[in-house]
Amino acid sequence: MKHSYKITIALLTYNRCACGYLKESLDAILAQTFTDFELLVVDNHSCDNTSEFIMSYKDPRLTYIRQPPGGNPTTSYIRASIMSRGEYIIIAHDDDIMEPTMIERHVAFIEKHPGILVVSNNVSLMDESATLIQPRLYELEEDLFFNKTEYIKKYLEEKLWLPAPSTLYKRDIYVKTVSECLGTKAPAYLASGDIWMLFTLNLYGPIGLIADPLLRYRQHKGQESRNVDQGFPMIEAIRLFLKKNKKNKDLHPFLSLIQAFFARYKTQDFCFRSDNRSQLKKYLVSIKRSWELNVSSDKRGVDTILPFEIALYLFYLSPSLPLDIFTQLTATYATGGGRRGFRNFLSGIQNGVNLFYSQKNLKKIAIFGSMMNAYLIAESARQLGIEVIGCFDSSPARIGKNVLDIPVYPIEDLVEKSKYCNAIILSSEHDQEDALKLILKAYIQQNPTLPIISWKELAANMGN
Repeated sequence: MKHSYKITIALLTYNRCACGYLKESLDAILAQTFTDFELLVVDNHSCDNTSEFIMSYKDPRLTYIRQPPGGNPTTSYIRASIMSRGEYIIIAHDDDIMEPTMIERHVAFIEKHPGILVVSNNVSLMDESATLIQPRLYELEEDLFFNKTEYIKKYLEEKLWLPAPSTLYKRDIYVKTVSECLGTKAPAYLASGDIWMLFTLNLYGPIGLIADPLLRYRQHKGQESRNVDQGFPMIEAIRLFLKKNKKNKDLHPFLSLIQAFFARYKTQDFCFRSDNRSQLKKYLVSIKRSWELNVSSDKRGVDTILPFEIALYLFYLSPSLPLDIFTQLTATYATGGGRRGFRNFLSGIQNGVNLFYSQKNLKKIAIFGSMMNAYLIAESARQLGIEVIGCFDSSPARIGKNVLDIPVYPIEDLVEKSKYCNAIILSSEHDQEDALKLILKAYIQQNPTLPIISWKELAANMGN
């Protein structure tokens, strides 16, 4: 295929005109220092004045596409890919803001690494009003380059997520992959489809990650990722990837990692679907049997399985990870605080030490951050008689549900409920404690000296 443009930027939108997000996103794209691109604005049949607003722009690079009623983000992705004419394609979102040199930096990376299939970049995080809340999602000292299958391994071990609106794909193979999996009809919405796509493309070739934050990623209640439960879709995305590539020999070295990923996310998903502790214990046994059936004991020493292994100990079930294999794992270098935290957590619990060993005076706590670890933290607190007044989150998909029998409240409720606890425990796996503390300050003004403690800090103290 002969490409008319170097880049296609497809901006997906739905009812984001009145709040001003769409204008900010659109203006930032049209102000890019690299200009050889076409812009497809794919409107999922908005019912506000999006049509009139987009048509007021007279830039010749812009094409407006209005979807018929009944579509979803996946149908918009398909339409954008079919109509794109660039050598590369990026799927932008209508609530994020590109830095002026983002596309220019992508093209420079492509020229430096011929044959690359995907290039992404670090992002900064902003709130609803575009106020910066975290300058860098990842603390990277240099650009990263992942050869075939290396990104798959990195994600399964460290969950190195590349936000879709910061990611540029080689157009031909992107379209081929989309059409082979989804066809051209109107499929159901595929949550976590970006992970499936990155895994699939990394089987074919390399992926690059620019260390500098070149996109301001907006976090707000209306964004897609916060309104979809990511646990079960994540499992299904990886299952779909395996189904499509089960004969690919390049995947064989990572099968133990993939099985560990399943065990971990199946447990998390169950914790948000049931508040029955006895059922959870039976479910853990079932997952453990499947894990042990599919992975020999000498292959179980992977960081991805550690949260599940901790859960087995917390519910007084026999471990699946031999001590000598765990010792071999801990002898290797752990990148990122989350991996070190889980190793410390498991090492401590193997020696009979509780996560809250160093905080015995705590009586009531709140949990804030990633829901992945919330059930491990809550169960550890329960065993020492520490009351968990609730888990607090900003995702509508989680609010109103339970972590086992502990309710998930909106973060705004901390304004009142923080008065009744004597610490907030950060549960995030990523190294973003400073940003989370900054967010929390707005909600605990009535109790400004309330301690905010990372679970990683607690885990590090389990050996002291």
